[in-house]
Amino acid sequence: MKRFYLSVTVVLFMLITNTVWADEAKDLMRAAQPAQHNNQHEAAIKPFEQAFSQGAYEAFLPLARYYYNAEYKNDTRINALIKQLEQASEQGHTNASEMARKLFLSNEFTNKTKAFHHAQLAAANSTKDTEQWVEANMVLAELYFAGLGTAKNSETGFNTMKRVAYSNGKPNLKVHVQLGLLYGRQGNIDESAKWFNSAINARAGYKKDAKSLISDIYYQLGINDHSVQAAFEYFEGKPLTAEQLNDLKTFAAEGDQDVQLALAMAMARAWLRISKWPSSISNKP
Repeated sequence: MKRFYLSVTVVLFMLITNTVWADEAKDLMRAAQPAQHNNQHEAAIKPFEQAFSQGAYEAFLPLARYYYNAEYKNDTRINALIKQLEQASEQGHTNASEMARKLFLSNEFTNKTKAFHHAQLAAANSTKDTEQWVEANMVLAELYFAGLGTAKNSETGFNTMKRVAYSNGKPNLKVHVQLGLLYGRQGNIDESAKWFNSAINARAGYKKDAKSLISDIYYQLGINDHSVQAAFEYFEGKPLTAEQLNDLKTFAAEGDQDVQLALAMAMARAWLRISKWPSSISNKP
């Protein structure tokens, strides 16, 4: 029993200490930034160094700029900071992994293999369902698509993005829209329409927006090329086209109240800045 209480005490002490260190690091960063802004560089370097040593790995960038430039050039210190950054990344510090990935994609320290490795660590060590987790996997997917530091592999890139397509059980709109866009660029219209419309349907009140509703209708009718085009334009904030307007009028005449409301709202808001559609619907049932 005594050993149990001792363990709990030690764990609590570690958690409290880590919280204090995090707060101190933030304070040090806040102290360094005004000095840096006011060109009091020697006064800024010390708190940046202290912040970095306490886990504020974003302090690496200003320190690297100082030690890389002529006035404060210090190659030995830069190399030591890089080593510390990589060690922290390997130990599971996601912020360090993200900073290392940025470092090794920079012009001065380019190492694409290392950049990819630290991007993997950032994705693996991020807390699930957080914004950081989503962003880390999106960045990793970009590296797979581009073949930076790894073999180019679109399939793995898509699968990496799909890993974060849902956060806390809900669709992540940014990810869904990006998947729709990328599948469309690859010519996979069915997958593009699927992801675009999944994003549209997840938005509250989408049936009141004529542009989003027409995309969903096309998708339900299996007219995926029109659905993708309308969805893309919807997320780009573009107005209805002449053909979309005519199709909405047709659907409204069939008694669909959602379409009637969306069409009325579109007209009331003067969204009808018409642009010519390249072709008309030919396979509408």
